[in-house]
Amino acid sequence: MESDLKYPIKYISNKTGLSQLLLRTWENRYNIINPVRTETNRRMYSDDDLNKLLLIRDAISNGFKIGELARMSVDEISEIVENSRENVASDQSDNNNSINDAIEAVKNFNSAGLKNILDSMLIKLSRTDYIIMFILPLLKEIGNRWESGELRISNEHFASAMIRNSLGSIIDNSTTDSAPPVVIASPVNQNHELAGLAIAALISIHGFRPVYLGASVPAEDIILTVSRTKSIAIVLSAIYPSGDLKLIDDLKKIRAHLSGIPVYIGGSAADWYLNELDDNTITFIQEPLALIAQLKRNN
Repeated sequence: MESDLKYPIKYISNKTGLSQLLLRTWENRYNIINPVRTETNRRMYSDDDLNKLLLIRDAISNGFKIGELARMSVDEISEIVENSRENVASDQSDNNNSINDAIEAVKNFNSAGLKNILDSMLIKLSRTDYIIMFILPLLKEIGNRWESGELRISNEHFASAMIRNSLGSIIDNSTTDSAPPVVIASPVNQNHELAGLAIAALISIHGFRPVYLGASVPAEDIILTVSRTKSIAIVLSAIYPSGDLKLIDDLKKIRAHLSGIPVYIGGSAADWYLNELDDNTITFIQEPLALIAQLKRNN
């Protein structure tokens, strides 16, 4: 058995996007996972523990409550997650067709065509699904096509301007001044900003007031903004590049100056920075809805 116990709680938290506090709460309140303790009282988790927590996370993102899941077997949780995935796959197939149509409009600089697709998808989907199931995959596909040379930088800028308008309208129509503020930014030398803007729109839908700072924001500006706005959390997007030592220094500054403020980071490069930092006070977010759940728990 001991040879199967591979993972400390920090690794499990980073891998699942579930905070260490939440993992300990579930253990104590629901007895849902019982990690083995080492002689120094460290929790150690097995592959089975990790797989169960990943299933629970996915079930919660599909609307199930932890109290319900605590009474289910792993097989039962797996079945409801699989059923949810089948439904999502069917919906995503339709969305993929719309994403391909949007890419064609971007290629041809067809502003009327792209606007029509964006408006139609916003009507068809809930605002949350519009962002998670359409906008974020569209942004990823535009990035992939640009990297492959199929789209030029002018195509990317054309698409960005129209998507920015769509997301901005969601923020304007969803945000209230009394909502808890959350600072959102791409940190220093991270120049991809639209994923962060999409997250800003998403949290505005779910009862928070995004304070969106844009791309390549130095640590000093993030710290100042959090202090002046009395924000309850910081959300950072790190997509490209990884391996930037300046960003490592900035993350250390943010953590040192704002030790009581939760810091969340997501994006394709985020895992590298967290591993390099070895800082369990910064939470890796894999899924947008996991971020919403964390913000609501911490508010």
